[in-house]
Amino acid sequence: MTDKIIKVLKKDIKLTSWLESLCEIDSSSVFCNSKKGLIFLSKNLPNNYNYNNFIRDIKIIYDELKPSGNNNMVIFRGLMENIVNLDTPINSIKIISEYIKKSDDNQNIKLALKKFKDSDWSPTNLDDFIKRTKNQTYNEYEDYFVGPHFESHRTKLILNFKKNEEEGNNIDTINKVLKENKNNTSKIAKNLHQNIINNFIDNMVKSDLKCLENLKDESGKIIIKKGDFIEVKKIDYEADSYLSEFFSIYKSSLEKLPEYARKQNFRDSYNQLIDSVYKLLLKDDGGIIDSIKKSFTGIIYDENVFIHKDNIELYWSNKGRSSCDSDHRLSIRYRVKKSNKNSVYGYLYSKTNGLKKITLVIPNHKKNKVYCTRK
Repeated sequence: MTDKIIKVLKKDIKLTSWLESLCEIDSSSVFCNSKKGLIFLSKNLPNNYNYNNFIRDIKIIYDELKPSGNNNMVIFRGLMENIVNLDTPINSIKIISEYIKKSDDNQNIKLALKKFKDSDWSPTNLDDFIKRTKNQTYNEYEDYFVGPHFESHRTKLILNFKKNEEEGNNIDTINKVLKENKNNTSKIAKNLHQNIINNFIDNMVKSDLKCLENLKDESGKIIIKKGDFIEVKKIDYEADSYLSEFFSIYKSSLEKLPEYARKQNFRDSYNQLIDSVYKLLLKDDGGIIDSIKKSFTGIIYDENVFIHKDNIELYWSNKGRSSCDSDHRLSIRYRVKKSNKNSVYGYLYSKTNGLKKITLVIPNHKKNKVYCTRK
């Protein structure tokens, strides 16, 4: 065994020991439970994000928020507990680590981190910090592609479940129909489902970029045409995540919601209603999924990897950004699909060289769709 290999092995052991040592400091399940939390995530990493880098990213976050005084782990533990319950926890850790690393050269980030650390570390502040960090990083990644080949073209998907424009905001409208129909979920869901289909605008576009000139691969084949719309997702191509989520009334912090919405019986009724609408859309969505997929050409994932929509599946789900234990959210999710092979073709984008064809391996365990089940 060479000295180089021995050195690498020692480094691996040291990083593993550090992760395990968190459980000795704090016995919370996020650090100690091998079937959930950081240890579980470390065993389910995507192919191009290795174990050492994952641990280093956690350590970067830990060092920024490191305990002081009597070994107070509150802020770091709270952030990790929040992250592991998100839709894409591994991606969240990677992005927050990148954000912190930029603070040396970015005074605004440095001030934002200080403000966060000086806050009360409430669940709301922790969640807001994650949202702000990810949104800023996503926007910067999208802006990177603006140049000779692309211009910015940010759009969002909207599903309207209201019968007329005079109705109030989402949460009050849902509360009203639940009361008026005495929580008859089946009847309400059918009405909302029909409204969604009737109100959908067929030429709605989902995109972040618009192509300015034909982009070809090394063989000269046009892969992205001038005028094509592209979605950008700073996330690993192995991920299964949400393209858009709808009626997500619990996006707001609880204190901003009406008192009735904070009660468990309303949340249960709301989740049941979302589940019912979701099941109806699985049977008949009026062509919504097909229409959305026609509107864009593909997705640019993290590390400039472009995958054509022919290798991407869109599907309905009742699982959005939050955990299923929190609330159910009607959503359209996306994932790379594969036939009988474990790989698909993608393209590595470069501003100078255009597109280079590459082979992307998709593990077998990524085949199950993501959705919430009823308890």
